[in-house]
Amino acid sequence: MVRSASVVVFLLVWEAVGRLGDARRVPPASEVFVRLVVELITPEFWAAAWTTLSALAIGLAISIVGGIAFGMAFGVRRNVAEVSRLYIGFLIAVPIAPLIPLLVAVFGLGPAVRVAAIVIFSFPMVAEYTIAGIHAISPSVLDMARSFRVPPVRRFLRLLIPGAVPGIMTGIRLGVGRAVIGMVVAELIIVSTGIGALLKRYQATFDPVGVFALVIVFLAVGLLLVQLVSFAERRFLVWR
Repeated sequence: MVRSASVVVFLLVWEAVGRLGDARRVPPASEVFVRLVVELITPEFWAAAWTTLSALAIGLAISIVGGIAFGMAFGVRRNVAEVSRLYIGFLIAVPIAPLIPLLVAVFGLGPAVRVAAIVIFSFPMVAEYTIAGIHAISPSVLDMARSFRVPPVRRFLRLLIPGAVPGIMTGIRLGVGRAVIGMVVAELIIVSTGIGALLKRYQATFDPVGVFALVIVFLAVGLLLVQLVSFAERRFLVWR
């Protein structure tokens, strides 16, 4: 109830600011949502959305599968994990700007560079929290399993994976948010394509209503993905 009321208040304030202020800077909410509906029934928008979302899906799949595999492989040995986390921390902390020339040199200006940008943003989070999830498992439990000569495969399936699930799901949730950021950066800064190309066109033609409408699309994609991951997280924690 409180959340719904806060959304209504926000929209009313937005509408008032747009009507009373400079609509060229902040257009009214009503105009933005009308434009959003128009965009959603335009074939050009869906062609752009397919370009954007396909790259996002591929980048996320690589980040999630690769991040979990990397975290599992390096997380079981603490000394190796500490070294690998130095590089993961670097990827999390480094700004994207210095990496743009490197990405373009390696991947060119095709679809691969957008996927690479998404992976660079998302993969480190999944890997980092997978390692953290493994390290959260009590060492005494693992020692007990070894003392009872539990086979490594069974130890992995019955102890490591269930024990690391909270960390893995947290990493995926944070990684999804960063993947959307990587997608926006790739399409606005590195290569103009997809929804990012539409957004840049509206900026160039001084179309603030169109810009706000597409920003809402980006926000909606991020929010939807985070909610889906949160739903899956609850399911996995029940299974665990």
